[in-house]
Amino acid sequence: MIAAILIIALVVAVGAISWATRNARNKPTCCNPGQWPPDDITERADRT
Repeated sequence: MIAAILIIALVVAVGAISWATRNARNKPTCCNPGQWPPDDITERADRT
């Protein structure tokens, strides 16, 4: 039971850290209107 709690806590911690670093990494490009939305996403939406 304790092992399951530790595994869940580890997954949550890794997810939170990766989410925080992803937001920090994408911050400079988030406000650039030339890069959002990316072309591949709009092409994928048009194809479906």
